[in-house]
Amino acid sequence: MIKVSLQCQKDTTAFLLPLLTEHQISVIPHPQNALVHIVEISHQEDLLKLSEIRKSTDIICIIEDGTWLFDLIDLKPLGFIKKAQMTKETDWLLKLITQKKNGPDTMVHFQSGTISLQLPVSEIIYIESLGHNLFIHTVSAEYKIRDSLINALEKLTDLEFMQIHKSYIINKKCITSRSSAFYTLNHHIQLPIGRKYRYKNPDHH
Repeated sequence: MIKVSLQCQKDTTAFLLPLLTEHQISVIPHPQNALVHIVEISHQEDLLKLSEIRKSTDIICIIEDGTWLFDLIDLKPLGFIKKAQMTKETDWLLKLITQKKNGPDTMVHFQSGTISLQLPVSEIIYIESLGHNLFIHTVSAEYKIRDSLINALEKLTDLEFMQIHKSYIINKKCITSRSSAFYTLNHHIQLPIGRKYRYKNPDHH
């Protein structure tokens, strides 16, 4: 049986316990003996405790907003889940735990000035180019970096991503349907197909 530990607010714990039990995931008290430590970040003190825990186990972070995001990235968590969207993201949470059990996810690295960003490939839904910036849309958060879509495509082409518009790269695994003018992705995200890309990628109609 998969073992996880929890460090969450009472309401979050009350929500997670029956979900984890239903999927044959046991909750134990000691993070060092757990496959994954699920932690809710509410205060700076939560961050201080995590550094030591991270030495012995992987972590999944539940966050209210982006306040502590860049502090947490240095700890290389398996993923982030926004508390307000938690009821919608239970499948994603279970997927992260299962992926950890079955083996590591491929990571992709982005550099923007002094900011270093490393994300699990499977967490990225699509990347949007706007001006000189990229907006990386993931299951649980949005990241803004200064880079070009060409550079991002070089990193991701071999990882099941493709360009569908001068402003968009999408994760092929997130496609749910395609029309002549749009791709629909997970979470009901709809993106336009650029004219020059409409007859490319015939396997994704």
